[in-house]
Parts: sequence; C-alpha cells; structure tokens
Amino acid sequence: MWISSEQLPIILKHKWYSAPFTESSTNYVMYHDRMNVDVYTLRFNLYSPTFSEDWMLDTLLSKVMDRFSNASTVVGVTGYDMLLSSQDPNEKTYYIFRANSNQRQSSHTIETVLSLDQHEIFLFGREASNVDLNDLAVEFRSSGVVIAAILSIVFSFFSL
Repeated sequence: MWISSEQLPIILKHKWYSAPFTESSTNYVMYHDRMNVDVYTLRFNLYSPTFSEDWMLDTLLSKVMDRFSNASTVVGVTGYDMLLSSQDPNEKTYYIFRANSNQRQSSHTIETVLSLDQHEIFLFGREASNVDLNDLAVEFRSSGVVIAAILSIVFSFFSL
C-alpha cells in the first residue's frame, strides 16, 4: 500500500516503528527449504527515540544467548524494514517494505551459521548495522523506487 507524505509521520509514530524492539517466535512448517523450524525474530527500530547501536548489540547478545542456551550453533539471517519512495518529484509517495513479509523467495536470503559465542553474535549484529544502501537497492533497481530510509534491522535465528 502506498502512503502519502501526510500519512507517513503518523504511521512512523505507531508502536511498530517507535518501540525500541519487538520479538517473536514462529514455528514454520516450511522455512528456507527446511521443515518444522522455530524461528526467533528480533526487530530493532532505528527510529525509536531510545535506539543506539550499543543498546541494540547488548540486547541482541542477551536475547540470543538466553534463547539458544542449549544450542552450540545457530543460523542467523538479517533483513531490513525499508521506506521506499517513488521517484516522482511532483507527488512523493512511500511504501514500507517489511523484511519478513515482502520476501518473495529465499534465494536472496543469506544464512550465516554462527557458533553460540558472544563475539560471533556481536560481529553479526555489527555487520548488519553497517549495511550499505547500495547493496540493498539491488532488489529495487528496475522498480522505479529508491530506498529513502532503513526503518528496522531484523534478525531471525534458528538452531540446526
């Protein structure tokens, strides 16, 4: 759904984007070519008034280490909620691309196998926060939109 310039600030104040983070656990019958996978997702909202990279990394470490305390390895997947903008200068409209909702296929998803080690989880989180917009724009080159902003960093984890 396309959003007007007037509607955008109202939507971005909603708790989906203003809460520091959300977490969920979903059991998928089929997930990235695997059967019966319990996926733990953390979504960190960059536009939350309390967001900081240090806080995100600390929270990520704590949540993942607690959640998977009985595992020796986890698979991590990084995604991004993005604000896309039309290129029409006369009438700017926006679209919110949700990381785990707008994915059409798993072929673009990069899975990283991580030892359940604080240093590896920290580096995984740090790399996600240093993403280059040009790398993300590849998905939208032929669509007539540009990435106006990254709204959230979305981490999904599951154990093997």
